[in-house]
Amino acid sequence: MSDRATTFRHLDAAQLLKHALGMDTQLRSKFTLLYLYFDWPCVEADLHRSEIQHLSHLVGSELTFRALTYQEVYGRLKAPSEPGNTEYLGYLRHRSFQDDI
Repeated sequence: MSDRATTFRHLDAAQLLKHALGMDTQLRSKFTLLYLYFDWPCVEADLHRSEIQHLSHLVGSELTFRALTYQEVYGRLKAPSEPGNTEYLGYLRHRSFQDDI
């Protein structure tokens, strides 16, 4: 990241880049750094999402970086769910989201 004026308050970008560097030494760019976070409708979450987008822009093609919310992961698990998984998905929803989805 060459933008020295960038300050991240809600995203630990330096730690994410340390993880990426460590993975790169072992995998030689054959990985995707996935940032998983819980989203919430508030000003801080808006700033957090903005910082995620900014980091993604800064790393450009140098790093394969993706961000997903826990809500998106749950939605993906739920979509192709088999009937036998209903109870477990209900448990996850109650434990993680308290009916916020």
